[in-house]
Amino acid sequence: MYPITTDTAVDGEFTDGDESQGIPPTDLNALWFNTIQREFLSILDGMGIAPDAANFAQIWDVLKRLGVHCNYYSGDVSTSDFDGHHVILHTCADFTLNALKTNSVVIVIPYWSADSDPAKITMTYKNSSYKYDIPKGSILIGLIKNGVSPYSQLLPRYIPFAYNGRDLNIVGKLNAGGVVADKRYEKGFLIFENSDTPGSDGLEPWRSWQLAENWEVGQVRRVYCSNAANAPSVYVYYSTAGNYKAVKFAAESFREFVCIGTHTETINDVAYEFAALVVNG
Repeated sequence: MYPITTDTAVDGEFTDGDESQGIPPTDLNALWFNTIQREFLSILDGMGIAPDAANFAQIWDVLKRLGVHCNYYSGDVSTSDFDGHHVILHTCADFTLNALKTNSVVIVIPYWSADSDPAKITMTYKNSSYKYDIPKGSILIGLIKNGVSPYSQLLPRYIPFAYNGRDLNIVGKLNAGGVVADKRYEKGFLIFENSDTPGSDGLEPWRSWQLAENWEVGQVRRVYCSNAANAPSVYVYYSTAGNYKAVKFAAESFREFVCIGTHTETINDVAYEFAALVVNG
């Protein structure tokens, strides 16, 4: 980028001239126009956008992609007017979030304001297809990866935090793989053996290692798959409401989970308390 440099420019700026003072208006040259055009085209090229002679909002599209939209909501959240990243400040109430652009980031910060607030709020994403429970005292950070799998339209991480009416303090820590909570320790690896044979607790192995007695809320633990061959998907409770989804385990590998709460479910007339787990990375 460079200012206008013709002989009739004044300190690198344009003037209308002043005929009474014998000052001519600024002459325009191809260099300046080409400079401006190249600057704008470089913006589109840097964002991987092809120039379109019929689209007069391409620079605005770039600015929306680079920007972060932040607003306070008390009901459903529409993002149709903004294509970039979103920070959603919300009351402690369930709400629906419409579809976001692929590779965008959303941060949901519920306003946990009083002891009477619910233990969780549920965010329904994309036409009631996917539901995410945000436990009290947590925020949700999600990456939008549409089309990866039925449960990966929004890849969530739950971050414990404390709010004193003025400051928002992260209780856990962030790393490249997801959430590392303060209670990161292990009492020996939990083992998934991929067997239909119930254990001493009368549960299938995949349920057994999710028993709440093996976890603490906020704790991160690794689960080991002992199979020599590739294991199938394993069902995991991922919300305190008892929602579950399939998580892939490679042969003789670990998957790491963070406990976000508990869920009680009755199986064969016996009540079991399970840990609600989110894949950590």
